[in-house]
Amino acid sequence: MAKKETEGSYEDFENLIDLKKIPILPLDNRWHQLFPDNLKTPRIKKLEKEVMNLVKREGGVSREIKNLVGLKKKLMKEIVDNMEETDNENEKLRQKKLDASRKLIEDINNKNTELENEKYQLPYRLMKVNEELLMESIEKCYNRLSNNEMQIEALGEWIEKTRIQLKRNVVIKQDKTDENNNIYGYMHDMLGHEVMEIFDREYNYDKNKFKEEK
Repeated sequence: MAKKETEGSYEDFENLIDLKKIPILPLDNRWHQLFPDNLKTPRIKKLEKEVMNLVKREGGVSREIKNLVGLKKKLMKEIVDNMEETDNENEKLRQKKLDASRKLIEDINNKNTELENEKYQLPYRLMKVNEELLMESIEKCYNRLSNNEMQIEALGEWIEKTRIQLKRNVVIKQDKTDENNNIYGYMHDMLGHEVMEIFDREYNYDKNKFKEEK
């Protein structure tokens, strides 16, 4: 993510984040609610994948270490068993097995050291990538906040204009209703009910539409 000219530097923000207990974002339901797939940028998707790969790797390393420990115990038992054999005729074969087992144990120890080092480094690597994802998410959140604020302001202005126009239209509607009631009342008083019924049918006029509203 590109650094921006703000009151605090990118590193300052990272230091602030380091003081907080930040969840693993791709495992957090609220993060997913804010960032469904259609709102994730390519960078967010990339960082999310990196975080999940590291999470899976943590579990994988632990399993590999456990398997190596089990294999080492098995080889150690085989060495002890082979050392107890006293059959001179199979001495060469026994020695060959012992050498092979010792070589495997040495390889296991080396591999185990590598895995332990990786296991030690993984939490830090995971934390840093997760923080990158957080910083990217925060930037996108503020972009969305700004866009929403602009829309809220525009909608507020539209609502206010509409409210004013609505009040005007209510007054105009009432004036027109009063005028129609006055016009129809005048003709009704002058011509009477029966004659007005004839004219109503002639002009296809429904007098009930213009009764004075309560």
